[in-house]
Formats: sequence, structure tokens, C-alpha cells
Amino acid sequence: MPVDGIVVAVEDKIILKSDVVLNMQMAGINLSQNSIQLENIYNDFLDQMINDYVLISAAEKDTNIVLDDNMVQLRLNEYMNNLINEVGSEEILSEMFNKSIREIKYYYQEQIYNAMLRETYVYTYVDGMDISRQEVELFYENYRDSIPVKPAEYTFSVIEIPLLPGTDEIERVQNFQNALIDSIDEGASFEDIAKKYSSDLGTAEYGGDQGYYKRGTLFEEFEDAAFRLNINEISSPIRTPIGFHIIQLLDKKDNQIHTRHILSLLKTTEKDKRIYKEKLDDIYTTTMNDPGMFDSLAVIYSEQLKNQSGVYINQNINQIDNYLKRIILNTKNYTLTSPILNNDEKKYVLVYLYETKNEYRPTTENSWGDIEKYAIMKKENDLLLKLITKLKHNTFIKYYN
Repeated sequence: MPVDGIVVAVEDKIILKSDVVLNMQMAGINLSQNSIQLENIYNDFLDQMINDYVLISAAEKDTNIVLDDNMVQLRLNEYMNNLINEVGSEEILSEMFNKSIREIKYYYQEQIYNAMLRETYVYTYVDGMDISRQEVELFYENYRDSIPVKPAEYTFSVIEIPLLPGTDEIERVQNFQNALIDSIDEGASFEDIAKKYSSDLGTAEYGGDQGYYKRGTLFEEFEDAAFRLNINEISSPIRTPIGFHIIQLLDKKDNQIHTRHILSLLKTTEKDKRIYKEKLDDIYTTTMNDPGMFDSLAVIYSEQLKNQSGVYINQNINQIDNYLKRIILNTKNYTLTSPILNNDEKKYVLVYLYETKNEYRPTTENSWGDIEKYAIMKKENDLLLKLITKLKHNTFIKYYN
């Protein structure tokens, strides 16, 4: 591949080699693969970027196309929020890009604006395009072997109950943490106690030191307590989804705090497992011959627990959670499974499998709607390629060695 620098200019827009490589990375391309293969992939990405810029240049010249700045900002905010949620925090995203959030947002603002401009231009070109029955049938005859097989689909209901620690375990851990606080009050070193007793192995060896962080990095319950502390003050046991924490505030500056903590994990006991198993056995017995009641409970638990509980109709096998998939593939149609404890022993699951649609190859008889969509996409793509070819004749494009 060429050294970094300008590789192509399209009108007043330039494409750097680093821009192409960044797009490849964002698409998940492995940059360490065979150099010839990588060169071919690079050229494909470059061609696509050139085509995009040709369309953008044409859209900029079209006085009928006007973008709503509010819509651009809305899509930008949505995209940034998805990015941040995907990686975990603003800090992690900033480290990944080696740029500030403001710089990342500025970069994507231009990308999203261009994408919306291009989409609007293309839409106006293909809008209203129809397709005849004869065209769909001809498409099917020409591409029937390339049309993907429809994967198996399943209709089923799920009740998922998280396995939570009981009152005995909660009381035990609280008492243990209170005893640790008593030891610290009597002169024991917080760092030594953390090294010896904290379940957070990532910070225990450093005396529980968590360094500086902004709000939104750790558990909400943890941060609410930590931000209320005074310098060097030690909290009472604070519960989070994973256990109890003793927190000491070491420093505050701007919107960041520096803490250390001692974590004691909450674990489910055999007694807890028995209690939950009895609850699920009762649901199993009551609903085994009443699928309607099972569905109703599945919807209720979905609303209450916000988990995988619920009713699923014609669910593509590739969309199903791997754990549920294993259960479904080993269950007969119109059967309710007995309560199953998942591998990490964090939840019980009941599944009622209604029916299975085996994978099949689409035809114009069994999947006319899908075939028609594929045919329209092919027709739109052909029209778009003709448009790009035509636009290139009137667009300044310069390649650099």
C-alpha cells in the first residue's frame, strides 16, 4: 500500500491513506493478513470512498437537497451514545481514538453529515422506482442459487429468574464488612485490610486504590456514596449489584474523585438455590398444561425484570442467545422444559417451545416478498452504479502515486 498522504482528490475533497485504513479498521478488517489480499481490500475500500465522494459532490450541487441541522445533530448524538455504551465509558472511547470526546464528535459530525447528504441524494434518485412481476421472476431465475437460505425459526416463551443472594448471605457480608471497619477504626491499615480481604483482585494488591475517575465510570450506588464523602472519610458498607464495598475518599479535583475500596462479594448459597428452584418448580407444575398462563407470566417477568423473559414469535436461530439456543435445540415442539440453572449459576430458566420452522431455500412460491425485496435492491444498486459512472465523467478526480 502507498505511504500515508493524499491518495485521491475528488473535487475539493481529499482521501488520505490513513482515512482508508481507518475505515478498514472500523469494519473489522485484520490489517496483519496476507499483503496481496490486504491490497485488494484496500483498493475496494478506496473505490467505495471515491464513489461516496462523487455522490456527495453531486448532492452539494443539487439546490433541492437541504439537510435539517437538528436531524444531523440528533443522529450524531445517537451514534456517539451508542459508541460510548459499546466501549463502556467516554474515557475508554477517548483512549481508543487517542482524541478528546469533542474531537471524536467533530470527526463523526462531518461523517454523519456526508452520509445523510449522500443518502438523501440517492433516495431522490431511486424514490418511486417500481418493479414488475416479470422483473422479480427474472431476478429469481438468474440469482436463485445466490439467494441465502432462510435459517430455522422458533416460536417460544421464556421465564428467566435471576438467582439472587438471600437475607442470610446479605447479613453475613454486612457483618463481615462492619467487622473490617471496626478493625480500621481501631488502628488497622485500610491498605493492609484491602490487600488481605478485598475480593477486587485488580485493586487489592494496591491496597484497594482505584485511582481517579469521573462519575459514570463505576456502579451508581458506589459513586453516589463516594462523591458524598469528605477527604479521608470511610463509608459504611455500600451495596452494589455485585456485593458490599467499604469506600475511602482520598482526593477530589474538578469532577473527578480518587478512592480506594474493600469489596466483599455476595454469593448465592445452596439454600438460595433451593428456594428459587422451588419457586420455578411451582411455575412449571402450574403452567405445564396451560401455555397461555405461561405466556402471561413471561410477559409480566419481562416487564418487571427487564431480562430475556417474554414471548418470541418466528425468532431467527441466529438471533437467539446461545444459552437459550442450546435449550431450544434440545426441546421438542409444544414442550415446557423443567427449571434449568445456567452455567454460571446466576439464573434459572423455563422455556416453552411452540413450533420450529426448519431452514429452507426461498422461492417465488414460499417467499415472494423476500425475493421481491432482493430484486428491488439489485435494481436500485444497478441504477446507482450507472448514476455514479455518469457523475464521474463530470467530476474532477485525481489519483496520486
